[in-house]
Amino acid sequence: MNRASRRFVPLAQFVLDAGFLRFVDEAKASGEERLFQQLPNNDGGGYGKQMSKQFSAYLKKRGVTGAGLGMHAFRHTLATRLARAKVPLQTIGKITGHKGDQGTLSKFYIDEPTLAERVEALALL
Repeated sequence: MNRASRRFVPLAQFVLDAGFLRFVDEAKASGEERLFQQLPNNDGGGYGKQMSKQFSAYLKKRGVTGAGLGMHAFRHTLATRLARAKVPLQTIGKITGHKGDQGTLSKFYIDEPTLAERVEALALL
């Protein structure tokens, strides 16, 4: 973990309802230093990289091979859905770990509006 990877991210209610905080408490009580102890960092590239590799292997085993369907797709989907819900870019950036917008968030993480969404926007006139 490094300074840039630390951020406050609110948890969705369904994650809390599933018992995530109980999982955190159990890990702390057992003396674990990290929350996901079973996640390796074999090549020194970081725990996130390893988790992404494992998820890609999981998808491949299940026949999911389309482009753009890896672990990072969740971040793109989250950013796009929050933008569609009219959440301010600054708030989306705080959740996804982007400082301000600086163009990265809107350029690379939020999908272009669909034709139907553009028609709906014009109907507001």
